[in-house]
Order: sequence, then structure tokens, then C-alpha cells
Amino acid sequence: MNSNLKLKLGLLHRISIEFDPMNGVHNTVDIQSDGLVRYSIPAEPNGEMKLRPFEARELIRDRASALFMRESDTDGDPADDAYHWKAVFYSKKGVIRTMEGWRGEPQDRLTDFEVFLSELEDATSKDFGAFVVEKMARERAEAQRIAAILSQAKELAAARANPASDAILRVAQKLLKQTTRDLGSRENMMISPVSIEIILSLLAYAAQGQTRSELLNYLGTDSIALLDDINTLAKMVATDHAASVANAIYVDKDVLPFVLPSYIAKIKEFGITDLLPPGVDAEAINRWVAEKTNRMIPSILPPEEKLSDLIILNAIAFEAAWRDEYDDYNILDGIFYRTDGGMEKAHFLHSTEDYLIYNDEAIGFLKPYKDCGFSFMAMLPQKTKNPIEFISTLQENALGDMIRGAAQVPVTVKIPEYSFDSTFDIKALLQDAGVVSAFDRNRADIGNMLPIPNSYISGIKHKTHVEVDRNGTRAATVTMAAVAAGCLPDFPRFEGMLDRPFVFGIVHNGSGVPLFLGVVNTLKSCSIT
Repeated sequence: MNSNLKLKLGLLHRISIEFDPMNGVHNTVDIQSDGLVRYSIPAEPNGEMKLRPFEARELIRDRASALFMRESDTDGDPADDAYHWKAVFYSKKGVIRTMEGWRGEPQDRLTDFEVFLSELEDATSKDFGAFVVEKMARERAEAQRIAAILSQAKELAAARANPASDAILRVAQKLLKQTTRDLGSRENMMISPVSIEIILSLLAYAAQGQTRSELLNYLGTDSIALLDDINTLAKMVATDHAASVANAIYVDKDVLPFVLPSYIAKIKEFGITDLLPPGVDAEAINRWVAEKTNRMIPSILPPEEKLSDLIILNAIAFEAAWRDEYDDYNILDGIFYRTDGGMEKAHFLHSTEDYLIYNDEAIGFLKPYKDCGFSFMAMLPQKTKNPIEFISTLQENALGDMIRGAAQVPVTVKIPEYSFDSTFDIKALLQDAGVVSAFDRNRADIGNMLPIPNSYISGIKHKTHVEVDRNGTRAATVTMAAVAAGCLPDFPRFEGMLDRPFVFGIVHNGSGVPLFLGVVNTLKSCSIT
């Protein structure tokens, strides 16, 4: 940091930043030592707000980045695109120092401004000199308290653990690794571990022998008794106030006489709420999906597709408002930095949250929803900027330990608004993980459901949708397992500044189980299939 500025920090009373593009649009941000921020932008020429210094710095950073990101004019004249910035440091008696710069390539201008921001950060981290001296002892004690809390994260996680939630979290981490392995830098994804868990459990109940062993192994248990506990927890998580779950089974009329009544009784006990009548078509299945996902997922099958002999469906819809509402001044434009070096304009939701996720690998937070048992969860990798690299190196149980180890420590966050859809072939993921006999006509054994030779699971499809904005979150999923019957007789579903790619989820507060789990690499609306 410049020594001239450093020597006079104790005198620092006000900082004024001006951004003046050559096209005449003038932008200013003025920070005073008491935290009052006055700003002038085209949309709000006389804006005023009360912020803490670090929040003011974020406002400056986002305003500067948005200006510097402006694309070149079509005439190719760089003078049309040049921006001039100027920072003036004041004491009560007058100017202490002036810094300014302009022109150059956009990235060079941004780099120049980052140099200034580092000086500003150093200056304002001392809360304008004398002000912070009065608080240093209190802040030191608070820092020690927070360090002590964070050191107990493992104990917190262990206290919230139980065999059923442990099993679901292990499956969630396994699915997250599998579904992000080939994810591109401009692709997003989201899965519902709970929905997939429910469908695989219903299939495990149907299976026997090697087929059941492979499914139970993937689900992290060798016990049907534990599977019952897992399903009870999954159902409890999915039927919270903000979430609704529906299960359905369709059986072709020629296959229906062969389905064991004991299996129908078991899945009814577990929560199959709808028995779809024989003779329905793909459009009827899609209408059920649309209704049970509150129209967020309109279909799971092409309308002309011939139905399989037996279909099991699970659908979950989640809709919740934030516990703490956002005011207009908490929503600021900014830049989202992709891992491939690209930058995207975004609307960011600024707030301070109460629960911090922190270890050497990642920093994140929990943000509660209103009147329900769920929170939004996000994690930013610390050792890499690429969330896929972070996910690929997660040790066993790491995801669950981080979620359940969230400590009551204030954390300043900003969340971008985003929305996207995902589709996955779960059959391929399971085969890659060693679940193979269930999908082999000659080896599958689903005799607890359909005691017909050569019956097998022909496919498992998974679709999700998510919307995150200033009001809250809407998310939905449907998972569909299709079964093909064999030969029949002749008988008639700290700072969590999320301005770069991140891992996110909707997690159950009591168990830590993620209802949804995903990765945001881009804020541009996109789908992955």
C-alpha cells in the first residue's frame, strides 16, 4: 500500500469514487466514515444508503466491473469505449490523495482498478483509522470466539449424524461426483438425491439376489431394516411444509395380473399415492408430472412414446420464500466470473447470514427459508476456482460433514439470481457404479415385484428445475423408472460472494439431507441433458 496514504489513514474521513464514461453517463459513489454511502447512477441520481464498509466496497467493485465490462462499439474506435475513474481520499480539512486511470483494454482497466481496490480494502479494513481503534479489543475477542466455534465443526457434524441421514448424504455426494464429472464450464446442473433415493429404494424392495445386493450397495446399506429407516427419513424430508412429494405406479393391463400384491402393499406403505389406470398414454403421465411439480416440469416423456410395461414415478415440488426479505437497496448489479475467464452481468442479492460453512477446502453458508425446515446452501471452493475440481476431491462423508458442521457465525453473502433445467440418465450412472444386473434382461431379478422370467429395469430418467430470485426459491424434480416385463403367456420418477461458480443445494435443517444439490457455472439460462 502507498506509504503516503498509509501515514494519513487516521485522518481519513471520506472516499469519493467517480466513473465517467466518454459517452457522458456519470456515476459516483461517496463513502463517509460513519458508513453513509451516497451514489449517483443514471437510474437513481440521488441514491443514499447506510452500509458497513465492506458492503460499500462490494458496491464499488460491482459498479466498476459493470462499467469496465461494456463491449466495444461497432465502429472499432477505442476512444468511444474508454472510461475514466478517479478516487479522492479526504480528511476533514481537505484532499489527502487522488488516484485515477483510464483507457487500455477492458481487462487492463479492470486490473488497474483492482490495484486501487486493494489499497481501498487495506484502508477501509481499519474502519477509517481511529474508529477501529476503539473496537479492536472487542473484535479480537470476537475473532477468538469464532475460531473456537469453527474448531468444533466436526463435533457439530457428529452430533447431528445418524445412520439413515449418513447413508443419504453418502449417496448424494456420490451422485454429485458422477453428475459433474463431465460438466462443461458453461453448463449448470442440479439433482434431487432424495427423489433418486426414493425410486432406487422402491426398486430395491422389488429386487432379489445379486440385483438387490447391487442396489443396496449403491444406497450405502446391506440391510432392508436400514433401508426402511432411510426411506422414512427421505419421506419426512420431502414432506416438509415447503415441499410436496407424490409417488405413482403405472402397470400395463397385460402385466397387472402378475404384479405381486405384497409389493403393491409395500409401496403403498411407503407412500405410493397414485395408481395410474391401465390404458393411459404418455400424455397422461406428463399431465401427472406437470401437476405434481406445480408446472415447473411439464413432461418426462415424448408425447408419442409407447409406455413401458411398468413405470414407477416420484415427483417433488419445493416453493419457499426467504425468511428475511430483500429491500431494493440489497439488490445490486454486478459481474459473475466464469472459470473459463468469461464474465456475465448479474443481479446479486446482498445480505448477512447466521450460519457459516468453513474448512480448508471451501467456504459457504446456510440461508434459511421462511416457515419451513429448509435452508439454501452454497459453497465456494478455496483451493481452486473450479467447483468440479473441488467436488472430485471430496473425501468420504465430506459433504455431509460440511453441511452439518455449519457454525453460528455471521457471514456476508451475495447470491446471483438464476434459473435452469437438468436431465440425467440415472441408468448410466448406476451401471458406471457397479449396478449392472438390474438392467440386464438375462440377469435381472425383480421377483419380489414381477415374477416373470427376463423382466428387467429398462431405464431411469431424472429431471429437475430450479429458480432462485429475490423472493425465494422454486425447485422441482421427477424421477421415472421403467420396467420391461419378460415373456408373457397369451394373456390378454464468511463471505459467500457467489460471483464465481459454486456448489448449491436446498438442505434439510435437522438432518443435513439435501433435497436438491447442484452446480452453477453460468447465469445464462441453460439446460443440460
